[in-house]
Amino acid sequence: SEIMVISIAAYTFYKITMAVVNMIKVRKTQSPILITIRNIGVADALVSVLTLQATMLASFKDKSNLNSNQMNAITGLAVCILISILGISMIWYASVKKKESFPSNTSGYFFSKALCTKTFKLKLSNSS
Repeated sequence: SEIMVISIAAYTFYKITMAVVNMIKVRKTQSPILITIRNIGVADALVSVLTLQATMLASFKDKSNLNSNQMNAITGLAVCILISILGISMIWYASVKKKESFPSNTSGYFFSKALCTKTFKLKLSNSS
């Protein structure tokens, strides 16, 4: 039982370390795909912390007076809220980047539609 707790603790420590390192690396690039992958790594590390806590509370239940169900529920709620904040921030970041790409949604749509139509007509006239 203690060996399992130690191995889960080592895995959790590794996940947290890699999430922080990747977060620092990706901050410089500002790539939406890399930021999304970074956020997935952070969510994975948060779930690992929850798993470590549940395992520790189950393993050392006899030595502790804490209510393990209540502790797991509180930590699980905190992890869910943090992961939800990550998701909401990704949606917000995507909408900001989309507005920077096309200042007005309708003009961007008509511009891209006109460009595609003109390109398609140009290809048809060249193939004849």
